[in-house]
Amino acid sequence: MTKLSLQSDAWFIKLSIFISSSRYIDYQFVSSNCSFPEFLRNNPVIFTEPTDKSLLYLSQSKDFINLLQHICKDNNLRSCVETKHLVLLKMEYFCPECHKPCIDNEWCKDCNSKRLREEFKNWASGNSSIDELIQNTQLAAEASNQKLEWIPYNEFTEVGFLSKGGFGTVYKAFWKNGYINTFDIKEGTWKRMPNEYVVLKSLNDSKDITLGFFDEISRQLKSAATGACVIPIYGVTQHPDTEDYMMVMAYSNKGSLRNYLNENYYELDLETKIYLTYQIAASLSEIHKLGFVHCDFHSGNVVLYEYSGTLAAALITDFGLCKSIHQVSEKTIEGVIPYIAPEVFMGRKYSQASDIYSFGIMMNEIATGLPPHHNISHDSKLSLRIVYQYLRPEINTEITPRLFIQLIEKCWEKDPKNRPTASEIHDILLNYFKKKITDREEIWNQVNEIEKNTKNKTGSFEYNIHERAFYTSRTVEILDGDLDFDDENIHDDELDELDF
Repeated sequence: MTKLSLQSDAWFIKLSIFISSSRYIDYQFVSSNCSFPEFLRNNPVIFTEPTDKSLLYLSQSKDFINLLQHICKDNNLRSCVETKHLVLLKMEYFCPECHKPCIDNEWCKDCNSKRLREEFKNWASGNSSIDELIQNTQLAAEASNQKLEWIPYNEFTEVGFLSKGGFGTVYKAFWKNGYINTFDIKEGTWKRMPNEYVVLKSLNDSKDITLGFFDEISRQLKSAATGACVIPIYGVTQHPDTEDYMMVMAYSNKGSLRNYLNENYYELDLETKIYLTYQIAASLSEIHKLGFVHCDFHSGNVVLYEYSGTLAAALITDFGLCKSIHQVSEKTIEGVIPYIAPEVFMGRKYSQASDIYSFGIMMNEIATGLPPHHNISHDSKLSLRIVYQYLRPEINTEITPRLFIQLIEKCWEKDPKNRPTASEIHDILLNYFKKKITDREEIWNQVNEIEKNTKNKTGSFEYNIHERAFYTSRTVEILDGDLDFDDENIHDDELDELDF
């Protein structure tokens, strides 16, 4: 490749606009001060293809048409967009210092890892395992959202309680300094994103935490750089009183999926519910493509962002954080009972198929607005009924499209081998929207029929929760019975004889 001649503080960006398999336009520009061009930044993304962070499907809006005109000044291109063809943008970035290609338009691994290594002597967490974790992420980061920082607790103000989980407490705080986003070559300093609200998630009894606990955190950071919609993790801090370590994460302005449904369910039409499901499936698909398993996938671990009054993103969080710091028995599992797949209750390891089961539970939760099994006790009897009596949350057929129901039930299959993959689910849901513009997808006929026959409701979404129903992760013992996992003819009196 020809060596680029650039100003010292600019990034070279090559953008290819693919109209079809045989037609594309290259457009090249220099972005000063590492800033992403505003005409791209301000255009909403409707579909993100997570296999490559630099590949985006952009919306077929008037703003998008104007964007393409601005870049290409090509009337034929406008005609192509008006015929509702999807247009693919591919961007390539090159560091202005070393001229090597980068996956992030504001981060060079080679240059920034050297700078960060020089600063190792300037900070310490007080725990060698955490120091090693942070240093490893800083040396390996290929994008700005793949590295952690050690953040002194006194940098946070307005610390307030948000919620308490099974293995930690969550706080909201204001971070004046903000996280490192890039290096300002001209000024010779790190450029931060200041004045941001963040989440502090404490890890109970974590003063002597070991590196092995953070294996899942490393996976979450790797997922973030691929374009998967996972919550950004900025670093680690330590509470001065409890001495518990705390993960510092991005704050989602609409909270968890569960809270969002509680507050907004009646305002969501079916298309929004299906699109929300698609966003979650896209993220899960990318996580699975990387070979990862979430292991504690539920509506409290999906958080939502709203931008300019529009639901912009559904992000997955808490890879491995919803568990005890201490070694647990081989006879226990950790999670939220209604979302745990039947085979996991029987001692089989969490798998991608068990994540799919949890996703199916969430699909029905989005459709009905109700937490799974909200009106019964979450105890050993429920676990047994899930395994042996195929107990699943109730589906409301009057407000849920038939094709959506069929997909939910496939995810709920007792045999993990019969469940679809995350990639298959993603493709099915994406196809709904691709065909919507041509009205060639049956699900939209079903949606129209349901909405025509359903009266709009307003106000708060209310329901009763059983006093023994729990929606935070906790330690649960696996089933220890003599019954056959595949036997679906077990009666209640036989279940009463079994226990954990």
